[in-house]
Amino acid sequence: ELNYFVELGRFPGFGDGDGTFTTAATAQSAYRSPLLTWNGWNNGTVRGAIGVDRFVLRMERGNGRLSLGRFPITLTTSTLITPNDFFAPFGATAVNRIYKPGVDGARFEYALRPFVTLDLMGVLGNDEEGDPTWTDSALLASLNLVAGGYEIRVVGGKVSRRWVAGASIQGSAGPVHLHAEGHVSARDRDSNGQLDPQPWGGKLAAGPSISWPWKNLSVGVEYAYLSDGGATPADYLQVQAEQSPDALPYLGRHYLSAFVGA
Repeated sequence: ELNYFVELGRFPGFGDGDGTFTTAATAQSAYRSPLLTWNGWNNGTVRGAIGVDRFVLRMERGNGRLSLGRFPITLTTSTLITPNDFFAPFGATAVNRIYKPGVDGARFEYALRPFVTLDLMGVLGNDEEGDPTWTDSALLASLNLVAGGYEIRVVGGKVSRRWVAGASIQGSAGPVHLHAEGHVSARDRDSNGQLDPQPWGGKLAAGPSISWPWKNLSVGVEYAYLSDGGATPADYLQVQAEQSPDALPYLGRHYLSAFVGA
């Protein structure tokens, strides 16, 4: 699968770091090598670029499938705030959720038995200079299963400058769709096993939604609790400065949101 882009656009001078106006040219992710994007025009709010958005080779044999190259990886079940979306995540105010930026790596999926899948992911990270680095790379393992009509995922491993362990669940109770996801994390600034002082944090998002066939109408509510390991919310600015570009700037702990879509 090959997907190239040529983009020329004018973007507001704010909101670039919160995933609101993410496109193939503006996606800021430690997991996307800048060597595959060429910026031909950058004049104030006007930007032009060409590059590779997806370049993936997929191989299947028996119960296994291997994907290599640049492709999107999504582990989230939430709608607005997505704690377990570790790779080029959507911001809560994202305008376009159809498009998901690809990241550089490998993914091996193996069906252990019906409705039970093991998922191994390795994603190459880059530092601020665009050089590959272990610090910003990711290695994750995920066990996915369907039980009682609910999809359940347990995930753990290393992402950019953090170690994480979490889970997600989604399914329906009658007409109501329920979803929840979250993880605990430990900050490891250099990814050398030396955890930062006050390293522990946790993130959770959950809520119900209801959909109707009429114009694909859906209504939902979500609550999110977000802690990045700072002792107080005021410490989040310092924590944010030490994290990768994929860490979205949520500077509060409690969020309550509602959405309507059609």
